[in-house]
Amino acid sequence: MDLWGHGGSFEEAVEDLWDLVRLQIHFAQAKDEPEMIWKPAEPVWFQRFADIRRERMEALIRERSPREADYEIAGLPLPSAEGSEGLGFELLAVEA
Repeated sequence: MDLWGHGGSFEEAVEDLWDLVRLQIHFAQAKDEPEMIWKPAEPVWFQRFADIRRERMEALIRERSPREADYEIAGLPLPSAEGSEGLGFELLAVEA
């Protein structure tokens, strides 16, 4: 889904995202239009996901520790603000 969570902290942003996912699914159910939930995210996100999976697999094969991350989703690290250059988006640090 092409949805973005927002919040004063990472945890709040993830909770907001979960709320949006649930809302989108319920709305599609109410309209009886399941295709409403299948708007894919932009290609940069799929490429980032593939890059992170590849990095994690290579670390396992080489018996190295994968790069540390402040936050993870589904076991995959999120890029830091410094590591987001060239990805087509900017991560902003938000003070709580």
